[in-house]
Amino acid sequence: MNDFGELSKTGAVLSNTQMRERRLRRGECVTCGIKLFKKTLFKSIPISLDGKVLNGRCLSCKPLEGDELIQEGLVLTAEVEIASEKDLRRAHSSILPNSKRPTISTSTHSLSCYEMRMPTQSTLNTNDRSKSDGNVLHHSYHDQIASLPSRDETSVSSASGMHSIDTTSIQTTNSSSSTSKSNMSKSKSKESVGQAENEESDKLPIDRSRVKKTPKRGRLQNDGLPRSENKSKSTSRQSIFELVSEQNIGTKQVKNNSNKKDVLMELEKHSNDPSKLLSLASSHDKVPDIQRKAANMLALYICNSKLTDECKESIVNDGGITLFLSALHSESNLSEEDCTNICNALSAYKRNKRAQEVFAENSGIEILLHVATKFNKSEKINTLIVECLGKYCEQKHNARSFTKNGGAEKIISIASEFGESIKIQKVFLKAISNLMNYDDSLRHAILEANAASQISIIMVMFSNDTHIIALCLQILRFLGSSESHHKLLIANSGAIDSIVSVMQLHRDAESIQSSASLTLGELSICSDVAAQIGESGGIEVVTRAILVHAQNEDVMKNSCEALEHLSKYSGNKGIMVEIGVIKVIIQTMKSYMEFPTILSSCMAILSSLAKNDKKIAKFIVQNECLDSISIAMVMYWEDRNLQKNACEAFANFLCEETAESIMAISASELMANASQRFPADCKENADKVMRVINQL
Repeated sequence: MNDFGELSKTGAVLSNTQMRERRLRRGECVTCGIKLFKKTLFKSIPISLDGKVLNGRCLSCKPLEGDELIQEGLVLTAEVEIASEKDLRRAHSSILPNSKRPTISTSTHSLSCYEMRMPTQSTLNTNDRSKSDGNVLHHSYHDQIASLPSRDETSVSSASGMHSIDTTSIQTTNSSSSTSKSNMSKSKSKESVGQAENEESDKLPIDRSRVKKTPKRGRLQNDGLPRSENKSKSTSRQSIFELVSEQNIGTKQVKNNSNKKDVLMELEKHSNDPSKLLSLASSHDKVPDIQRKAANMLALYICNSKLTDECKESIVNDGGITLFLSALHSESNLSEEDCTNICNALSAYKRNKRAQEVFAENSGIEILLHVATKFNKSEKINTLIVECLGKYCEQKHNARSFTKNGGAEKIISIASEFGESIKIQKVFLKAISNLMNYDDSLRHAILEANAASQISIIMVMFSNDTHIIALCLQILRFLGSSESHHKLLIANSGAIDSIVSVMQLHRDAESIQSSASLTLGELSICSDVAAQIGESGGIEVVTRAILVHAQNEDVMKNSCEALEHLSKYSGNKGIMVEIGVIKVIIQTMKSYMEFPTILSSCMAILSSLAKNDKKIAKFIVQNECLDSISIAMVMYWEDRNLQKNACEAFANFLCEETAESIMAISASELMANASQRFPADCKENADKVMRVINQL
């Protein structure tokens, strides 16, 4: 190095950038040139006075400031070893040329200035190094300085940089006193500068660049950076402050994570203690992971244990249902397994009244619908959710929430999504059945959501499962039991064709025949639906049910009632006469004289067919039905409905061809007795028959 700076191998003066890169390659401090790394065969070992290296500069040129003390990864811990004499000579000789080295006495001030910084630097040592070890290292370094030749006993200081420190002034007491006598006159001016520098370093330990030497050409300036890099000084400091702030936040997060891990471990220890789980979850209600873990473990405990009603009630009162809903509603990553466990636990409380109330207070219906949307591909979760919805809606507030938030559409879409799963279809049908029993508004919402169409599809897809078929028929009856408009919606959904096909497939199953006939009968109260049933072959399958299951009272009763409603629609009269309904009904009357309900329905069927049709009336009378009617009127004279239908039948049968037969069985007397007992129902028809008979 000459007066102009360091030279390259060719003798050219290096620029600031080239000099910085060269010092970094050599493992030297980019500011003062002190050797920082000792190159070995495989790696470079950091060496420095205190065992630390900071961003390519020794800590003498760049001491740690403020929050930098706690930064991780910023300070590289060195493998401290006593520097050899060769290393020290090379380090000191590379700072300045001999001709330009200022001579500063090794006064006690210089020593105190350096020693004053040692406590700050000693705090940066690693945890495994004690304070006494740093003192031993400090004295060993003094001994090495004392052993150097006389040409190196003069102090060498950094001419540039942010912090000027006399690194060679740390000598033994004897050598410093002898040197100070010979250089007293030369050091007075420098000593004042050293004192000012010392005072500034005490007052402003962060910004010590105020005390600096006049820079020379080719040297690093202002914090050891080239002129071009010195312009970004404020920007670099700002980025350092941001880094410190981020690392402080990171330190707090590490502490929080450590605390969270402890709580999670505590939850594992008390997996069989619901009160402890709920207590820990309550004290960490702002930590989603803890809430989720506690809810999952409590759910597993509930599902795997046979709890008494008192224990279940205690868990509800301690916040168990609230914890489950909070975990489901949390934005944390809720796994499918956790959600399944929680839904299982909620399903276990579906009949608990208190749980239903807490469920309503915490918007449980909305949360379950949201979870169903989130896990729309999970059959298991959706099955549990549909089951819970079907039970928790028993509470009125939950029922209103279900209707308001589109619960009917949601469960129907779930049933449609998993159409091939017989398990989820059974759960869906049970939920629909329960919901309709709770509230009329639920029934209307389910029907408007086109539930009948989904039920019709289920009947076709699982037509061999008689249990599912029976449940579907029951639901269709419930859906259409209130208004004619609802009956028409069911008919337009394709349910009529599904019922007819089921009756054809299970013609030998008495339960299916009975339930299907009853369903068709209730739907056929609406004349438009009765027309669709007649066109779809419903009359044929019902008539066949009467013939095949003549010994089954339920089948006969429901089938006759269905034909009674179907016969009231005039468009079905021709079909019924054509397939032989009249003879079947007359035979049924003769066989079931002990069942007034069946007899009453049969009379109503014959009356409807004979109304305004003398040909059909004559055919009915010729098949000897009058005797059965007269006997029934005598046997069941207190049955209002039977007496009414009998009088109406006689009135519709009566014509010129049939009057003689009606008079032969003393129908006028029977009708007179009926009109006396039930004048509102029978008098009109009785008077009509009496007028015709008197005219004849």
